[in-house]
Amino acid sequence: MKKKWFIAILILAVIAVVLAIVFINLFREKDTKQLAQDVHQSVEKGYLSKDSDEFTVIDSYLKDISSKLTTEAEKSEVRNYLDGYSAYVVVGEFFDRQIVFTQFTEVYKNNRKKVADNLSHAQDKADALKDYINANKDLTHGSDYWQANTWANCKQDMKDLMNYTIQAFNLLGDIYQASVPSKLMNNGLTDVIFDEIERNSKQILENASESDLYGSKLFSFVNIYLTKSGEQVILNYQYSTVAKSKVEDIKKNGTESSYYSDLLTGRIAG
Repeated sequence: MKKKWFIAILILAVIAVVLAIVFINLFREKDTKQLAQDVHQSVEKGYLSKDSDEFTVIDSYLKDISSKLTTEAEKSEVRNYLDGYSAYVVVGEFFDRQIVFTQFTEVYKNNRKKVADNLSHAQDKADALKDYINANKDLTHGSDYWQANTWANCKQDMKDLMNYTIQAFNLLGDIYQASVPSKLMNNGLTDVIFDEIERNSKQILENASESDLYGSKLFSFVNIYLTKSGEQVILNYQYSTVAKSKVEDIKKNGTESSYYSDLLTGRIAG
């Protein structure tokens, strides 16, 4: 009889421990530190740092190869990737500064790992490109012809790097819009800014060989709004009836809005 009571008490104790663990996991305060760490790792020490070996090597290679390719389509691709990559460094720095202010939401929970995975895949592509470029630097013996031919082996990795980065930032934009509580930094203007970045990014991926303007257009745009000084435009939005009126029209009419060019050129409050 004593043995049966002992087993029963033991079972109850185990159940109590399990319930306690479940209770703690259900009701403990959620935080967003992991996402901030993932983004910071890519921006501070990874491929989205202007000082990283990956960025330095790839950026230098794209600048060099752009003058040695023979077809206009390939030149456009390289130019778009060159300017686009620099643009995403700016975007990454913005998210690195601001994503720490996110709150835990369903959108955050459902997308944090996807962001981390995309940034990790992009890092892998950047590492592969850096290694290939360094390994073949001396093998081409300074020949423009042979250097130009290395692009055939780099093109897909570069496109993949851009694709993974774009996916990460599109998801970060969704998280930002759903999870940053401050209307000073998360408002109608940031909505249309993220929409424009996504629109330009799609053009870079799908039409890079048709025109070399998509990357430079994106680079100019993010430097208007997402730099440290550019953030002031976002902060001032809540106090500008002109900006709010223009943004409302842009949200309604998209690129057909008469104020769309004001968004692109930074005259949204003027």
